[in-house]
Formats: sequence, structure tokens, C-alpha cells
Amino acid sequence: MRKGEFLGKRKCLKKAKKSRITPFSQLELDPPLPFQFELIVKDCCSAARYCCRNTLIKYNHNEADTSCPATWDGWNCFDSANEGVVPKQCPNYIYGGTSIKIDYDRQASKKCTRNGWELRQMYGQIREHTDYSGCMANGDAEIRIIVGLLTYLASVIFLVPAVFLLSWLRPIRYQPMFLLHRHLLLSCLAYGGLYVVTVAFYIRDDAPLSYQISQNHVSLFWTLKPKINY
Repeated sequence: MRKGEFLGKRKCLKKAKKSRITPFSQLELDPPLPFQFELIVKDCCSAARYCCRNTLIKYNHNEADTSCPATWDGWNCFDSANEGVVPKQCPNYIYGGTSIKIDYDRQASKKCTRNGWELRQMYGQIREHTDYSGCMANGDAEIRIIVGLLTYLASVIFLVPAVFLLSWLRPIRYQPMFLLHRHLLLSCLAYGGLYVVTVAFYIRDDAPLSYQISQNHVSLFWTLKPKINY
């Protein structure tokens, strides 16, 4: 093979490999990713890499005589353990870069049994279970959900008669100004109704369709798509 052909093929291979990997900063998405998304992903990947190099390999080499092997659950690294509850400090990146005040006293926990880590059936599959409820005080989440739910419920209750009057009264039904207001109120009514449906069927702890979030179910897509457009 000639040197020119070899260099040409090598250049093409490099270009092909390069085209398969797109940095976060070069992704063009609509809607765009949050500005802190790249930092969050890097922090999580760094934690996973550290876990593999320092915890998982150490356990494999030592073959520790414990009930539960070292494991990475997707968010946190747990060393090998004996029977009992293993606490772990909540990592910063699970909060999604939001303005939530990090409380370093909050901890996740994982239960080790004589047969290994505690297993639970989630979304139709049996998986290792880690309890992250301690990473956010229940009061924080409950207050946000209750305030949002009450606000949008009040909006829906007051908007329904307003839209009805704007649609029923003949003198103002077709006037451009009232027509514009009616469409605006209909948009607010639709958004408020979708919020109430989302909280009732997907967000609550005992919501009947909460399992569809991890499955990326088509019904969830059609429920959230109008909210994103608004």
C-alpha cells in the first residue's frame, strides 16, 4: 500500500471516529440542555470511574469475606459490607444543579442482608435497591407539590367560567381583543389541567402511572409535550 493511500485511510478513520462523539458543548438540541448539565454528567462519571478503580477492583482482588459485594448503583459507590444498613452521603449531582441548598447531613442508605444487597421489584424488574429518600427532606418535596397543585387548581377553577363567558356572550365573542384573551386563557387552562394530571398520575409517590417515567412511555410523551411547548 502506498504511503499516500495509507495516510488517506488513516485520516478517514480518524474523521469517522471523531464524528461519532459529539461534546456536550457542541450539541444542538431543542430545547437546549441546562447550562450546568455537562458539569453534572462529568461529576457523576468521575464518581463512577473512581468507584471502579478504587472500590470495585479492590473487592475483586481481595475477595472479601462479606455478605454484600462492592457495588455502584448508578449514583453512589458502596463498599463491601456485612449485614446491616449502610449509610452513604448524598452526592451533589443528584440534585441536578438546582438551587436546592445541599445538606451534608442527609444520607442515602442501602440494606445488606445475609443473601446480598436488598432486592426489590421496580418497573417489572428485580434490582438492587438504594433508598435515596433521605437525600431530600419529605417536607421540601411535599410543600412544592402541594403549593403547585393548589395554585394550578385555583387557576383551573377560575379560568373555566371566564372562558365560558368569553365564548358564550355574543357581543364580545368575535371581537379581536376578547378573542385574543380567550385564546390566552385557554392556553393557561390547558397548562394548569396538564399540571394537575401530571402530578396526580405520575409525580405522587403512589401515582398509578409513575412506572412509565423510566420506561419513557408514549403516553408520558403526549402528556408532557404540550407543557414544554407552553
